[in-house]
Amino acid sequence: MKMKRLLTTLLLSLACFAANAEWTLLGSGNASDRYVDLATKSRTGNIVSILVLNDNSKPSVLVGKTYYSTQGRMEFDCIGKTSEILQAKVFAGKMGRDEVVHNADRPSVKQLVSPNSADEGTLDFVCQ
Repeated sequence: MKMKRLLTTLLLSLACFAANAEWTLLGSGNASDRYVDLATKSRTGNIVSILVLNDNSKPSVLVGKTYYSTQGRMEFDCIGKTSEILQAKVFAGKMGRDEVVHNADRPSVKQLVSPNSADEGTLDFVCQ
């Protein structure tokens, strides 16, 4: 029972933390804007972890539900030029607001960052 209460408290704390994030705009594309929360940035050697938000200009659909934004903790390897999504949430509203329509731990595997992508811009920014 104590473990369940601790887990609930931790999850609520993370949700509140994410809601109070101070987003820094990294770039805008045709379909979405990319933001990071610099207060969540941590670095160990060549690995950088940071909270990232994608805010879509038009709604998308996932699992039968409409959403406008995704938020996730991402990890970037500054030397290997790879990225991985460690945790992700999909929100019904813009800028990570409203109902969470999907939640996933480790929704992606480590992959090379594609040239001229939002991930390349993020990697370049967080690794400087």
